[in-house]
Amino acid sequence: MAHAMGRTLVLPPKDRMYLLGTELSFNDFFHLESIDREHEKFDIITMEEFLEREAMTGNLVDANKTKLMPPDKRTNWDNQHLKPLWEYLKSVSYNLVGCEV
Repeated sequence: MAHAMGRTLVLPPKDRMYLLGTELSFNDFFHLESIDREHEKFDIITMEEFLEREAMTGNLVDANKTKLMPPDKRTNWDNQHLKPLWEYLKSVSYNLVGCEV
């Protein structure tokens, strides 16, 4: 969908996969780098890159236009409890009415 819409795909942080018991990323299941090379203008970045590029530079704001930093100003969320990150992203994202996740 990101490619079709001309958007950048932001990969979630690495995390332990339920029942697999090891640290894995989307790249372990989907060969995104080769897809990136095959499709022009299909941009893929990590969550850490996204947070450094957008959040830490003050580009993410809440509904009141207040610039918000990620929890604890952390950009690397690999193998961390992710609920604070998801709550932060929800607070700086545009949500359509009735499209709650």
